Amino acid sequence: MLFMRAFLVVFFALAVWSVIAPRSQWQLLSSWQYRHPEANEPSDASHMLTRVGGVAAILFGLFMWHLAGKVT
Repeated sequence: MLFMRAFLVVFFALAVWSVIAPRSQWQLLSSWQYRHPEANEPSDASHMLTRVGGVAAILFGLFMWHLAGKVT
């Protein structure tokens, strides 16, 4: 159970990061794959979908946190 809670803390951190700053998340995690990252940056719509996914991940994480509390 401790491992699950620790995993969820990291999961929450990444999800909150994707909601707050999806552009910086892309720059740190994905831009290294391109020779010219500024030319391959995702569109604003893609960053908005990243935010939506982050909100969904936060909701899912809260649900899992609740379930982790019930398992003893």
